[in-house]
Amino acid sequence: MKTILFTLEYPPFKGGVAEYYRGLVENWPKPDKISVLHNNAGQLEKKSGWPRWWPAIWVLRSEIKKLKSNERLHIIVGQILPLGIVVFILNLFRLKKNKIPFTVIIHGTDINYTFRFKRKRMLAKLILKQAKNIICNSRYTDGIVEKRFAKQFNNKLKVVNPGITPTVGHRLLAVDLEKKFNLKNKFILFSVGRLVKRKGVDMTIEAIVELVKKIPNIEYFFTGDGPDRQYLLDLIKMQKPKLQEKIHYLGKITDQEKWAWLRRADIFCLPGRNTHGDVEGFGIVYLEAGLAGTPVIAGRGNGSEDAVEDYESGILVDGGSPDDIMEAVLEMHRKPSLRVQMGEEGTRRALKDFNWREKAYQIYKIISK
Repeated sequence: MKTILFTLEYPPFKGGVAEYYRGLVENWPKPDKISVLHNNAGQLEKKSGWPRWWPAIWVLRSEIKKLKSNERLHIIVGQILPLGIVVFILNLFRLKKNKIPFTVIIHGTDINYTFRFKRKRMLAKLILKQAKNIICNSRYTDGIVEKRFAKQFNNKLKVVNPGITPTVGHRLLAVDLEKKFNLKNKFILFSVGRLVKRKGVDMTIEAIVELVKKIPNIEYFFTGDGPDRQYLLDLIKMQKPKLQEKIHYLGKITDQEKWAWLRRADIFCLPGRNTHGDVEGFGIVYLEAGLAGTPVIAGRGNGSEDAVEDYESGILVDGGSPDDIMEAVLEMHRKPSLRVQMGEEGTRRALKDFNWREKAYQIYKIISK
């Protein structure tokens, strides 16, 4: 069986969804039987006009025509909208016995966005009705789909968490952060992610305002890019000069530097929250922190509850409460042994429960039935 991953997000495109699909493809049980149709050269979407996704129909159709007449095909749809529409339209023009089986992968925010408009809601329902399988990246995302569609598709729903490649841990650090950033004897909080409100960087900054009074040697470093970048920089400028010295925006950093910060940090802090339907569907970076042996502070009430086990590999907090974040940091600061224990458990869970080879094989088995 030939599998086509059909996605708008794939490396070098940045983000958790792109990394999810990289891990899936790199660990596919039959590497010669999967190919990727992505949008990195802009071939699936027009820059303007409507519908922007129209070129994707011809690109996918052309790829399907390359198959041998007796070769089975399965398509993994990376984004329910708009790419699910493309597969749905192509199937409209095929005989019932020749329809292309496909699986839709849901990440969280994507399904919430479909419900903002009646037309998108109807399209999503038609696509999921035709889909052979619906794979959700977390139990939380699975719950969203159940709630949104009143359990109509429960017989198709499967949960497969993202994974992490264990060998990535071997790339940890040949970067000397201690001298470059004067980190000796500092208690370090670190965040990496897209700079949007749901990630909780703003709430962490607000928590730092109070934390410096109780942990004088605390410093907070964060990296990433996104629409809230300037908002966060302005938030830092609003603080007193001495407090500004405690909060550092690193800008863009290399993958090697990211791993170095994950290893050096005393706490990886990314207390996600739900903001107008924008949710943390899972959070692969929590697994990366675990692989680096660093305890985590994450937000409860979203997909990160699959990635972080409360008081085992980290602490789950109310991501909209700076006080809750502060209390979690204080508890970890007071109990160094707890941080070590959580870091070790994070490593164990990342290696045992989130191995990408096993996760890719789970998806392969689902779509092969």
